[in-house]
Amino acid sequence: MIGTWMVRITGRTVVWLATLGVLAAWGIRLTIRDSRPEYAVLFYATPPSLIFGGTVIAAFGWSVRGKRIAAGLSYFVMACSFILWIGSSYQMTIPFSQPHDGLKVVYWNTARGAFGWHGVFWELQKQRPDVIAVCEAGMSKEDLDDWQAAFPQYQATDMDGQLLLLSKIPIGQLGYCDLRTGKYKRIRLDTNTGPVQLVLVDVDSNTSINRDTLFESIVDELTCWQNDPMLIVGDFNTPRDSVHFHHFERRFRNAFETSGKGYAPTWPMPFPVLQIDHAWHNNRLAVTECHQEWTRFSDHRPMILHVRPEVPVSTIKNDNALDGVL
Repeated sequence: MIGTWMVRITGRTVVWLATLGVLAAWGIRLTIRDSRPEYAVLFYATPPSLIFGGTVIAAFGWSVRGKRIAAGLSYFVMACSFILWIGSSYQMTIPFSQPHDGLKVVYWNTARGAFGWHGVFWELQKQRPDVIAVCEAGMSKEDLDDWQAAFPQYQATDMDGQLLLLSKIPIGQLGYCDLRTGKYKRIRLDTNTGPVQLVLVDVDSNTSINRDTLFESIVDELTCWQNDPMLIVGDFNTPRDSVHFHHFERRFRNAFETSGKGYAPTWPMPFPVLQIDHAWHNNRLAVTECHQEWTRFSDHRPMILHVRPEVPVSTIKNDNALDGVL
């Protein structure tokens, strides 16, 4: 009898916790989202897939207890949560009719090789990309030596901030900037049609940092090269529906939204629920395809992009004028 009573109390508690959690998550998502650091943890911890799971628990629990009104409301919220989850997590754009005659870029957060460098190298080699952009590429000279040995046909940058870029295309210029709560590395690819700017970003995972100021700083600094085709990739440690991405949206387009296909969330593997790895491009660069692969060699999914400059452009004078800034 005591056991049955305990089961009832526990079950009722679970249903109430699920209900209150879903209401709080929806309330945050429909109002302030992550605009204030004190609420960012709840916003980041309740992606649409988990909200949907919470509504399933709540709806089932209220139905079992015969609470028809509560169950009906829960089923309604469950339907809304399912639509939100599918709408934000899956993308299927109409493919470009043009062949992939541009550059193939692979971006990946490799988790410092925690799952084995051999598997990481194998995954990247089978893609045969023109350019490889890596966050958390390692910290030692030995790690860089391993990268260069695995990709001898690529020109490699250094590993400042554990950011590594490998390119078959000649690298004409390199810059690195540490913004304390985030960092980025920029290279100029000297392609046959003119320069292409490639930027690799890594943002701290701490939810209390001021992402609004950080994103604004990154975008403002990159406007110096806005006359060139530009691709920005990286681990932003920020979900796509964050309010702070409005700085990027003013000048760039999200590659997965314009040309993506498949399941969007990238972390944590093997059951990703958050899309925290992103790619952005300006209107001088066309992204003809963007998708994420599935792999067991990192807690992040690698991103594959096919890009092509819209029009041939010449190197702008800002490259030489700002060499000392980055």
